[in-house]
Amino acid sequence: MREDDHTEFKSSFSISAAVLDTAGSEGLSEGLKSLLEIVIKNPGTKAKDLPKLLDNRPLKTIERQIRELVKQRLIERRGSRKTGGYWAIG
Repeated sequence: MREDDHTEFKSSFSISAAVLDTAGSEGLSEGLKSLLEIVIKNPGTKAKDLPKLLDNRPLKTIERQIRELVKQRLIERRGSRKTGGYWAIG
């Protein structure tokens, strides 16, 4: 890992930690918090890959929870429909 990569990772991690702290103070449910944690730890994750990371939570539930996190401006979708994914906003 290059020095620049390490610095970028540390910066990304501290921003993500701030997002998670903000989410905790906004009274998110445990399901939304766990989804947000996964998106923070796995930037660019696609909705179809999330059930494997969330103990086989139904995709419809995840899609509903994603809509709520986007509405609260905690995550955003980046990229095309085919190759895009979800990222924490920080």
